[in-house]
Formats: sequence, C-alpha cells, structure tokens
Amino acid sequence: MENPIVVFDDSATDDDADADGALLHGKLELIVDEDSIDLVTVHGVLDQHILYKKPAHSSCDDCLHKHKTLAQWPFANRLQRLRRGVYTYPFACRLDMRLPASLDTPIYAISYHLKAEAKFAKAGHASIASVAAERPVKIGRATVRLPPPLPLRSVTEHRSGPIEIALRYSRIVDPTAPNKVALQIFRSDDCTGLWTLVRVTWKLTEKVRVVPSACERHKTSASEGPPRMSAQVLGKGVLSGEWPCYDHDRGGEGLQFEYSLDGDEPPPHDGRHSTFTCSGDVDYGSNASVTHSLAVSMMFHRESHSDRKGSRADDPESRIVQVQCDVRLARYFSRREREDADAAPAYLDLAPGPPDYSC
Repeated sequence: MENPIVVFDDSATDDDADADGALLHGKLELIVDEDSIDLVTVHGVLDQHILYKKPAHSSCDDCLHKHKTLAQWPFANRLQRLRRGVYTYPFACRLDMRLPASLDTPIYAISYHLKAEAKFAKAGHASIASVAAERPVKIGRATVRLPPPLPLRSVTEHRSGPIEIALRYSRIVDPTAPNKVALQIFRSDDCTGLWTLVRVTWKLTEKVRVVPSACERHKTSASEGPPRMSAQVLGKGVLSGEWPCYDHDRGGEGLQFEYSLDGDEPPPHDGRHSTFTCSGDVDYGSNASVTHSLAVSMMFHRESHSDRKGSRADDPESRIVQVQCDVRLARYFSRREREDADAAPAYLDLAPGPPDYSC
C-alpha cells in the first residue's frame, strides 16, 4: 500500500473532499521466477472481518466470524504467457465514511484485509496451481485540526454542599499525547469554614457493549441472547497537595493537570487504543458500542483547629466529590500532517512523473 493507514476525517463537512470517505490505493506485485508461466487469473479483494469473541453460539464458526467484501479487482481474467520478471497491478477504491474503524476489544474486533490470488500453469503443464497473499489494512478515525488551547471548551459545573467546582476539559482525548484538565473551586455563599482540596484522582475507562449477530442457521427471535459487556481502565493517576477554596469575588484557585493512557507504548490488544487503528467511540445503535469516560474524584478537607493533620474520608470534616465526563478517543491531525502521510501517486510506465504546467 502507498498509504500505510486509511484515516477518516471526522471533522469533515459536506463541502470537504474527505466528507464522502477516504482513498485506499496501492499496487500488487506478481513475481515470476520461472522462465515462463501461463497466467489464468489474478484477483484481489478488500475484506472486512468482524470477530465476536463471545458469539451467540460458541461452537458455530459462522457466528464467530462475519466477512464482507468491500471491493474487488479482477487484475487479469484471460490466459496470457508471462516471462520471468515482476508484474505490477495498481488498485484503488474509495471507502465509505460510515465504515467502522479497526479495533480490538476483549469481546469484539473489526479488521480489514487485502487478499490476492493468482492462478497459473507452468509452461508445458496442464495442471492449474495457485498462489495467495494477504496483508492487514488499518483504518482509523481522526479529528483533522489542531487541539484547542486552554481554556478548554467543555465545562462541567458541580455543587456539593458548600463547594462549587468548574471543571474544564476537551471532549476529544488524544491517545498519543497528554491531555489537560483545568479546575476552579469556590466556596458557596452559605459556606462556613475554610475548605481545602487535598487530593485529586482521575480514571479513564473504556466500556464495550455488543449484541452478537447469529448466523442464518441459528438466527431466531431469541438467538442473540443478552448483550456482552466489558470495561477496563486505560489510565489513572493521583495528585496530592493543598488548594484552598475561595469566595467568588476573590476568584477560584486554579489547578491544571495532565492525563494520558498508561505507558509510553499503546496498551495490549494491538491497535485498540492507538489512533491509527482505534475507532475512538463506536455507536451502532443497539448492536455495538464502545464508549470512554473520564472520572475525576476530589477530596476536600475543612480546616479544624483540633486536627490540622487531616482526617479520614469518612470523617465529617471531609467530603469527596466525583465528576463523570463523557469523552471520545481520537487523534488530532493537522491538514499538513494528513497530506504528508499520503505518498505521491505511482505513474508506472505511463509517464516519468506528473505533468509540467510551467510553460
């Protein structure tokens, strides 16, 4: 393939070229290492593979695997004599924007594969032989614009008794870079005593819900059974310190922190959280969904003259506030990054390069 990954632009509008999908293009090379062969056919396809890891019927292979042909290329369909050498067959297709991106979760996986098969006979032989090749294709979704600077756009306001919180964050979570959260904390008008934020914990969670599709042989009104669900923590962290709560007229104490997926490398289940293969969030109605959420938990302590060393979470002088934020996994791309990722077109033997319009 000339482009290593196919990226759908989720920010494209109806006027953009990418609004109707993304281009997949490349070339198939057929290497003949005999003096000559009689080529019968060369055929290529793009296959979508859906794997239900907890299928409707565990003993049925058709319930476990679902295949769909998205494109096919009949490169050669007539008998021809080929001599020793390398033969190139270019291919291209535009993929529908509604296609799900590649992903791999504990209960559900979507992958794409380029497959090719050549049938031939050795010179002087009547028997037909065949050779096949296959390679995976990664399809991802991305937001093609630069990440917004702070202050962030999404604001969640929360009040818990004497404490008011304004939490600013971006709904787009970049799985390849740190993401930012900004907090402002105030005392309410009827608050007594000095409250201090002493601990902040955050947790990024992925939830998967899938209703497995039964094959034609097992499809009945009750064949699918209950939905399969899984949840896992993609990252978590803790911050400790002292951030006092002020009155509104004095302004709120500002606290900013960064969060990201655990580790420097993508987590297990190759590609699940990498932008290049992750769908971010998937929503196929009642059949399948992959969602992400960011939970921020804050522990506040009210100053006490009798105990300045702090108190336990269940102490009346302490209060825990939890805020749940719905977020979406997708990498930011600038337009320039997107253009640089696509290789220049291959002109093969038609011309040495693109046309020159300088004259």
